[in-house]
Amino acid sequence: MVTPDAKRKAVAHACTVHAVSQRRACLALKIDRSTARYASTRPDDGLSREAMKAVVGERRQFGYRRIQIMLEARSAITSWKEDDNRHRPHSALDNMTPAEFALKSTLENRPLNARNQTQDSPSGRRRKGSQVTERQRTS
Repeated sequence: MVTPDAKRKAVAHACTVHAVSQRRACLALKIDRSTARYASTRPDDGLSREAMKAVVGERRQFGYRRIQIMLEARSAITSWKEDDNRHRPHSALDNMTPAEFALKSTLENRPLNARNQTQDSPSGRRRKGSQVTERQRTS
């Protein structure tokens, strides 16, 4: 038994099979009780491990520190691009965010009859600047 996890499993096995307390199982196996009782508080890092393994497959000569720095840089660049391309206003777009600009340009490029149709108007069309009020609809 080398790893703490293997030691914990051995203590649990001894407790269930031989019906002894955890204290006696640790004493018999010469394992510290703190090792048997330890519960990890580290967050799951499975995604970062998989990303590191993918990079190692491509570039075997890199060490783990260099790979970690490279993955952190990729993450920072991706988040910067996301922020810059979706949430920050651009002067080239009249100080609108790209999402606002795309919405405005799609609304402006719709056919004229599609722009004037609303669900509120009785005829399905209305003139620019005119609004149908509740009183006019009932009359």
